[in-house]
Amino acid sequence: MVSALSGEGLQELKDTIAGKVCCFAGQSAVGKSSLMNALLPKLDLPVGELTRKTDRGKHTTRHAQLWPCFGGALLDTPGFSLYEPESFDEQLLQGCYPEFTQAEPCRFPGCMHITEPGCGVKELLQDGRLSPARYARYVEIAKDFTFRRKHQYD
Repeated sequence: MVSALSGEGLQELKDTIAGKVCCFAGQSAVGKSSLMNALLPKLDLPVGELTRKTDRGKHTTRHAQLWPCFGGALLDTPGFSLYEPESFDEQLLQGCYPEFTQAEPCRFPGCMHITEPGCGVKELLQDGRLSPARYARYVEIAKDFTFRRKHQYD
């Protein structure tokens, strides 16, 4: 976890990216430039807010720029409006959530951690060791992948 606002995780992020070339990419208004500013305060990159009409991010960063730092470099990129991965296995999605590895083994192999009984990941959530917002996003993405797979030939 990292927060440009509170500073949580910034040192760990610096240690992780030191000596590497890294790219911050994601949807508009998720905090890429804010995170860059927190890591490199002298940059003072402009940051935007959500639009009132659509509750989506504005495209504040207009071009990609590489900034040398920590023995490597960081690339800030413009955000995008919508992320729709076309072909991605639901099981691979779990690998994008490293905190799931902290869970006790689930009762059933191939558990998607949504409706199955005896799910170790849901126990993490109940014990407060997994962010409810992060889990909700996982469920949303997993359900979208399942829907796409079921309707791929419609």
